[in-house]
Amino acid sequence: MKIIVNWDYDRPDLMKAFAALKDDFRMVFLFKNQQPASGAESIFNPGDVIYWNSFQSPYQLLAAVNPDKIIFHDIESFLQVGLNIAAQNKGIKTMVMEHGLRGSYEVDIALQRLNTPASDTIELEKDPDPQTVSGIGFYLRSFRMRNILSARRFLRFPFIRRKYGLAAGLFKAPFRLREANLYINFTLHNASYILKRDHIQPGKVLPIGNPNFDEIFAFFNSNKKETGNYFLLIDAPYCEQSIFGMKKEVKAAFYRKLNEFCLEKNAELKIKLHPHSYHADYLPADPNMEYLRECNTARYIASAQGCFMINLSTLSPLAMYYSKCIYFNSGINPYDKDLAENRYLPAYDFNTFSPAELEFTESSAAQKDAIKKAYLYATDGKATERLKQILLH
Repeated sequence: MKIIVNWDYDRPDLMKAFAALKDDFRMVFLFKNQQPASGAESIFNPGDVIYWNSFQSPYQLLAAVNPDKIIFHDIESFLQVGLNIAAQNKGIKTMVMEHGLRGSYEVDIALQRLNTPASDTIELEKDPDPQTVSGIGFYLRSFRMRNILSARRFLRFPFIRRKYGLAAGLFKAPFRLREANLYINFTLHNASYILKRDHIQPGKVLPIGNPNFDEIFAFFNSNKKETGNYFLLIDAPYCEQSIFGMKKEVKAAFYRKLNEFCLEKNAELKIKLHPHSYHADYLPADPNMEYLRECNTARYIASAQGCFMINLSTLSPLAMYYSKCIYFNSGINPYDKDLAENRYLPAYDFNTFSPAELEFTESSAAQKDAIKKAYLYATDGKATERLKQILLH
């Protein structure tokens, strides 16, 4: 079976499931507009990569590859929508596979920002497709007479999409031809973003868990964990990204207060930095503090006496499920709505908390069930196998 995979194949963390299935399917990867100048690609072999700009129309692309199915990371750009429409017209099954934590509140935030003057510290939403003339042409060439009943929505879509941006534009311009046949997601809760943004019916969503967690669950289920004498902070780039605009001295003061708590417990503070912060110049130097960069974060979560969290990252559900956790609400991250509103774990104010008041507590069975349902789906380490079975049928 041959599958076109519209996926960021330069990211090893997102390629684990496809690497595991490379002997079961012939996968042709499509992500970049054109071949890099070096000609080199970090993929299984050069014949498995194609480029958008190599094709004038989606039908030319489909004729060149002749796929049985297509997996998209999303259907949001003109190129992706055009390919989806052409595939539907040719009877080729299309799927969207989620790769990160999402929530319906993201759509609400995008709509609210349409009516809110932008602050100097707000970073404009980045569009995955530059909306070039060639991209629009590729999209327009997908239309066929069999699509005539959707003609008005088809012609309206480019104007709405360009006027309102990504999430808000897609929410305001839904139409059936933009929908995939199937949406593969971590959980139904995680699918709430795509369900709301694209007006998808829940029956189109199949939850499988996160394939990237399969090896991690095998480790957690092995009972080989050892408790270390440290607490772990799963950090966020609140200074590095202008959308947040946190001052460096505020972040440094936060680290010092956490370290004060750890010193009182005669324990170390380990900080798993976000990649954007690997070269930060404001990290306080202290013999009791260690900054982690490239590492097996799951093993640090497993051995920590407790975990501090300041945002909802991909690894957060693992910490919430397998460790004692505390959440610090910074008040500057609207995408932390799940953590701020759902009492999965103790919450403190990022700016005003006192180290002496911090208290870790065990999550109840009901809380763990809620965390599992919302973010993990299952802890059996078989998400990749579930994905394989979906692709086979």
